Amino acid sequence: MGRRLPRQLSSDDCRGHLRNPAQHHRRARARPSPRIVQMLQLLPDDDQLQIVDAVQRYVRDEFPVSRLRLENEKRRELPRWAEIAELGYLTIALTEALGGAGFSMAEEVLVFREFGRALISPVAVATTVTAHVLAAGERQDQIVAAIAAGTTRAAPAVCTSDGSLLVIDGDRANLVVLRDEQGLSIFERQALRPKGQARSLDDSVGLERAEIVGKPLMVGTAADTRHYQLLIAAMQVGLGEQARDMAVAYGKERIQFGKPIGSFQAIKHRCADMAVASEMAYAQLLFATIAERDGAPGSPFQVHAACLLAGRSAAENSTGAIQVHGGIGFTSEFDSHRFVKRARVLDQLGGDATVHRTALLTASFPA
Repeated sequence: MGRRLPRQLSSDDCRGHLRNPAQHHRRARARPSPRIVQMLQLLPDDDQLQIVDAVQRYVRDEFPVSRLRLENEKRRELPRWAEIAELGYLTIALTEALGGAGFSMAEEVLVFREFGRALISPVAVATTVTAHVLAAGERQDQIVAAIAAGTTRAAPAVCTSDGSLLVIDGDRANLVVLRDEQGLSIFERQALRPKGQARSLDDSVGLERAEIVGKPLMVGTAADTRHYQLLIAAMQVGLGEQARDMAVAYGKERIQFGKPIGSFQAIKHRCADMAVASEMAYAQLLFATIAERDGAPGSPFQVHAACLLAGRSAAENSTGAIQVHGGIGFTSEFDSHRFVKRARVLDQLGGDATVHRTALLTASFPA
């Protein structure tokens, strides 16, 4: 007997790659395009997971959230800024020629997600983005090198209704980064006139008032603004995930009516909602980061969507953690209230929900 032809080479399959060909008795199966297959590679690879593991162990051991309960160690990370910079976390996406590690924005976002879990000061975001903005300019290599060495750092600021600035953790900061409706601007300290201290809702960060009296050292591009917002979103995602984990852990420990409260339906549903919010925000953050890194069409739309979901997960999960803890969640004995306060601070720095919803309505949807 002669050998039968393979199924894919038989005459019945002639032109089988086409949709509903006349020679084929069945409809051709849909095949994803190579571009779609490439875009689906969103999850961190093994090398990136090693970076995450290293950062996670470092911040867990050196910067536990419980440090914020101690008055004299509230801003312990600021005096140790040189150590954080020396490890390369602030310049991980800069080229090696500029003192960086030569990685991309993807690794950078993963690092700042872990910073958000530990409630590291948002000075980290301002300093990192400042290094990128100045690296693209002329005659700024010395400042970039100083940032990589940990001797120079930048503090984030927001503009108030009366036109003055609120500078966050500006103590010993050489530069100030302002994100407003016009974009991103970097000022030297002498371009600002101090107007005294201000009371912060989040007592783990310092807050001072200032007035702009000089011109900015450099103005960032629209891409720099999105970079800044993505790193803020990464910290919000990490904050929301940590709040979720705290709520789940407490639900397993707290016993009521002879059972862990996590076994009750109301707590289960709340924790499930927190998990969904975190996963949605994390997935969109990764997609927006890759789109922005690769310059994909519609990346501004994806960045604003990521910021919207990240801010929502941080706000809802931090308040949800307090609900799971009950009345004790408001007290200084637990850290739940710190996540609520920091979520508000990050929301102001990266832009609140109204800012991002408006941007989504006016942005072109990616094809």
